[in-house]
Amino acid sequence: MNTGNNMNEFRTPSRKSLIYSSIAAAVAAIIILVIVVLPAEYNIDPSGIGTRLGLTELSLPAVKQTVTNNNGATGGEQAARSVSEPKTSGQHQNPYRTDVVEINMAPGDELEYKTTLAQGEPLLYSWETDDSTHFVYYDFHGEPAAVDSTHPKDYFMSYEAKQDGASSSRGYLIAPFTGNHGWYMQNFNDHPVTVRLKISGNYSWHGFLARWNNYAQAEGMQGPE
Repeated sequence: MNTGNNMNEFRTPSRKSLIYSSIAAAVAAIIILVIVVLPAEYNIDPSGIGTRLGLTELSLPAVKQTVTNNNGATGGEQAARSVSEPKTSGQHQNPYRTDVVEINMAPGDELEYKTTLAQGEPLLYSWETDDSTHFVYYDFHGEPAAVDSTHPKDYFMSYEAKQDGASSSRGYLIAPFTGNHGWYMQNFNDHPVTVRLKISGNYSWHGFLARWNNYAQAEGMQGPE
């Protein structure tokens, strides 16, 4: 038996090969983490492969499903996987409506024009000034109707604001909470500006909450009931 030749066959790996092996192992671990572990355990699928392989469904919580026979009697309970699906239908608290309002603003005028929406209700809107060169400052925001631990006193949520002003805006809102949602506007020009506002949705009220400066309190500006 030639012991010397056998010893030469088992050479110690070089430092360079160890580094390459470590890098390869780390890369493989990252790939497995991204493709398998994150989708299956945490429903996080940055690559999209986990969804195609059905791994993301493994992370969904188990729910109890009641099984009944043809007579309506309970036949037992079994664990089932709950598949998350987007909501495709529902009921509205208020009828759908559309309103168009023209708001005349003298130089320096400020106002708040709001709609009252229940949580989850939609609002479609568009507004523009009487001239594309007539900019007004605005802040599209909402204030909750009730004060609680989530929405303390003076709480508001800003959806869109233009410090340097704009001559138009359009978009939609799904009310994040029940309350008043709409616009604060200010005419910082040295000339009058008319804003034409069109709103559509399932709101229960719309109108001025406040006006300041050159305009007196507008009639019917007591706010929502």
